[in-house]
Amino acid sequence: MVNLSTVGYVVLKIAIVISISQLFILFFLGNIPHTMVGKTVAFTHLAFLALLNMTLLVITTSPIIYFWVINPFVKARDEAVLEATHLAHYDQLTNLGNRRLIYQNLEKIKAQCDRREVFGAVMLLDLNKFKPINDEYGHDAGDAILVSVANQLIKVVRSEDLVGRFGGDEFVVVISHLDYEESIAKDKAQVIAQKIQSAVRKPVEFNGSKIDVCSSIGVCLFKKNDKGNDELIKMADTAMYKAKTSSAKIMIC
Repeated sequence: MVNLSTVGYVVLKIAIVISISQLFILFFLGNIPHTMVGKTVAFTHLAFLALLNMTLLVITTSPIIYFWVINPFVKARDEAVLEATHLAHYDQLTNLGNRRLIYQNLEKIKAQCDRREVFGAVMLLDLNKFKPINDEYGHDAGDAILVSVANQLIKVVRSEDLVGRFGGDEFVVVISHLDYEESIAKDKAQVIAQKIQSAVRKPVEFNGSKIDVCSSIGVCLFKKNDKGNDELIKMADTAMYKAKTSSAKIMIC
């Protein structure tokens, strides 16, 4: 929806440009000698002045209206659209993709794996004992941990893979290409999950204190595009809760 105040501001600018230009043109035309006589000549003279007035008005106002009014308005509109799109698809705290963007890209990755007949993986990561940390150090500390985890995840995964925040202290990592063989793909997913855990385990400094962070990861492999996003996430979520009770804190289904 267009902001009415912005529209009014644009209209005001255009009115100012036209008014100033018209005053300039009238002053210019008023200095043209009126030496013509006779009705026919006088009519021709008035028609000429009207045409000249219109031509000068277009020539003088068009560049100013474009560069001073239209161009800034279009730029501001495009920036507003980009900002709205970003807010709709990215988590404001970590700047990772949110649930909507995760689902959109997961569909593409599933289609790629299906077409190439290779395994991919959905990894659901949950921070352990995150609530006690919030209770002891405050929500600012919790936010600092979430941002730190997001940064570590981006460093670990490949650029073609997907990292997102699902909500709360849950993160999603989608691996786009593991291997053709399930056993090898499972081993590679295990290695990636271990790397993620090691990166996330890095202590977070907050107000002079070092806060230890650990995580549990549930992994769901996929190859054919025969499961919905919700089903894959649910399977990874089930594996993640099983991982919480395991010594490795990683579970692959």
